[in-house]
Amino acid sequence: MSFFRLLSLLTSLAPVILSLGLILGVYYYPFLQSRYRYFLLYMGICLVTDIASRFAGALMGNNLIFFVVFSLLELLFFSAFYRKFFFGRNRVKHVLLTAGAAVYILSEVYLLFQVTPEEFQMYSKTLSSFVILLMAIDFLFEILKKEQIDPALLKYNSVFIIYFSVSLIFFLPVNFLINVPESFKFYFWCVHLLLTILLYTFILIEIWKNGSKQKQLRRG
Repeated sequence: MSFFRLLSLLTSLAPVILSLGLILGVYYYPFLQSRYRYFLLYMGICLVTDIASRFAGALMGNNLIFFVVFSLLELLFFSAFYRKFFFGRNRVKHVLLTAGAAVYILSEVYLLFQVTPEEFQMYSKTLSSFVILLMAIDFLFEILKKEQIDPALLKYNSVFIIYFSVSLIFFLPVNFLINVPESFKFYFWCVHLLLTILLYTFILIEIWKNGSKQKQLRRG
């Protein structure tokens, strides 16, 4: 299999996994615990922006705005997710970081319409990943002080640390990638796509495991 064939396959695989996750989530929704319903919402956000960006790219040849919008939605989602399930309360520093990052990302939406795609400097995904990573690391330090640790939360936090750390590293040079040869871009996006698909698959499996388990428990 050629590299470009592999990239095409990975590109098509992402919405399939997201759709399957949503179908499973809807089927098990009455049985899902709250955190897994949030996972379902995240998969919905990912699928909608994925499909919309594909249409925009095909029709207009430019889908940069969806990277910016998704960065904002992802930031807001994980900010709410960590507040509700990891910390159980608002933390001033997290609120300020999220608000500051959100304001900057919104400014990128405005700037996107003022310059050409080649001139546009996109830092939204880098900033979003950085803020989410800070929350994940903050939680990691917090649980190290506790005697009892929720294994599921520790697992999810570890996955998020890995994903957003790698994502941050990959998106730091994103402005350089706009003007590099197409072949180099393909290698970059292939690795990022693979990482993203692994995250989607992990969330899908977690939704399925919780839904099927809770369904069996309620039916005895």
